[in-house]
Amino acid sequence: MELGWGFVDEVPGLLKPEPATERELEAMDKISHTDYAIYTEKLGLICEEAKEIFVRSGRAAMLLAGDLIVGVYTAGGDLVTGMAGAYIHAVTSTPAIKYILRRWKDDPTVGLKEGDIWINSDPLYGGLHPPDMAMVFPFYANGELIAWIGAAVHEGDTGAIGPAISPLSKSRFEQGITIPPLKIGENYHLRQDILHLISNHTRTPESLEVDIRARAAACDRVRIRFNSIVEEKGADFLVGLLHLMVKETERGAKARIKE
Repeated sequence: MELGWGFVDEVPGLLKPEPATERELEAMDKISHTDYAIYTEKLGLICEEAKEIFVRSGRAAMLLAGDLIVGVYTAGGDLVTGMAGAYIHAVTSTPAIKYILRRWKDDPTVGLKEGDIWINSDPLYGGLHPPDMAMVFPFYANGELIAWIGAAVHEGDTGAIGPAISPLSKSRFEQGITIPPLKIGENYHLRQDILHLISNHTRTPESLEVDIRARAAACDRVRIRFNSIVEEKGADFLVGLLHLMVKETERGAKARIKE
């Protein structure tokens, strides 16, 4: 599928949950009420742990201010749960993940595999504005993509026409570096050349590089915890849990709106 600038027209629709597959529906049906109660709480605690690692590892002032999120997404890219200080970040990564799946997953020159690390900051691909750089990991179990993990925070400088969020900017081309969904690492290792390219666009390259690594540390902690769940309960359990959480959230939201 060829997706380019026209992708921006698809972004609002991509915020809606993807239809569950037959396998995902079957996995949901196997989740007991007890396991659902225990493991929804556990996912929240995992995201909280990763958020603390994120805050303690990075330099951005907005990490301490709470302009961040650590989130968990289904294999199709829908947000399941997360820990955030600014909940508008709930929409930051979903369109970017779905773009990766549509544009790069089957591209022979790029592809998608276990250990990949991606970053995005371009509002045309679902971000809020260039300072909000979001990183995502695909999570695999037994060679199968079953989830995504993300971490985002507002950076202090992106190389705009003026420092930070400059009031001098009159267009998106004066707001500093804008990154479409870009693979910046493989085999759980960041590529130093691409990391240098991105940080070289800013007035604070060392800080930006540290913050990118902090995102990776946060995502990797969630990956480690997910591996433990898969070892304990199996991949089908995690698939079913994630989709059941999305379904229950949808049900609860509709009930609240009806009130």
